Amino acid sequence: LVLPWANSQRGVCADSYFASVTSAEEMMQIGLRFIGVVKTATKKYPMGYLTRVELNEGRGQRVGVVLKNRNRSTMLAYVWMDRDRRYFISTAESLAEGKPYSRIRWRQQELPEQLFGEEDNEDPVRQELTVSQPKCLETYYDTCAAIDQHNRHRQDNLRIERKLETRNWDKRVATSTFGMYCVDTWLMYRGCTTDSLHPTPKLNQQEFYSTLAEELIDNNLQQVRTRKRAQRNNEERVIASALIVTDFINLAPQLRATSQKKKNSAGKITKHCSQGRCKVCYKGRPTTICSA
Repeated sequence: LVLPWANSQRGVCADSYFASVTSAEEMMQIGLRFIGVVKTATKKYPMGYLTRVELNEGRGQRVGVVLKNRNRSTMLAYVWMDRDRRYFISTAESLAEGKPYSRIRWRQQELPEQLFGEEDNEDPVRQELTVSQPKCLETYYDTCAAIDQHNRHRQDNLRIERKLETRNWDKRVATSTFGMYCVDTWLMYRGCTTDSLHPTPKLNQQEFYSTLAEELIDNNLQQVRTRKRAQRNNEERVIASALIVTDFINLAPQLRATSQKKKNSAGKITKHCSQGRCKVCYKGRPTTICSA
């Protein structure tokens, strides 16, 4: 995903899906800087120390540790206190004071001490909450909105992980990466076909994904083929949809034995069949595949 920008010293901001010490090391090897939030991928991360360190000053306090190589700082792992602890890994920026962030939150007003027990609590009011953050976090949170928008396009609109459920880690990574490519293609199409005079593209997101899928069906590494799409009216679309539904109804689901085999902890293929799960016609962990 980032190889076109290798050796450019640009920064990569990642959420917990990609962020880890290994990811930071890989980015350094290809000449890119990295900032990410660590949640579950804690291998080689000093999570034990950072979870025990005391943060008595409340919101805005941070404590970090630095990895040095030949007396040169190469990686920074730190914890930052907001409402709860948040852990980060970075090869860019530092813990120097950055621009504080402010949020509007509901807060309960405290009564004067002499009125305790005489009056009810006052109604909550909206107040501006200002929290200090390091320069590293300022850079990361400036890009969080783009990450959330990209995840929303992939999870709520494309939904390829829900349509192709799997329990194999390699397939899960492959489908998620493919979904990211599809969303990037949609964002590029939208950016190239819209401007101030034409704020909306000709195809909406679902129509674009359908068109993209039809173009990908016949493509391979040796040659590229494109299908000519004729514009159909509403009546033709209704007839085509009815035919598709009829074909699916006439096709009875069947159970077929899977050809995939399990892998052991060392990654070697065993003689046991891979188990899956069908959400429609079978519950459990069968070694068969539903043809539907």
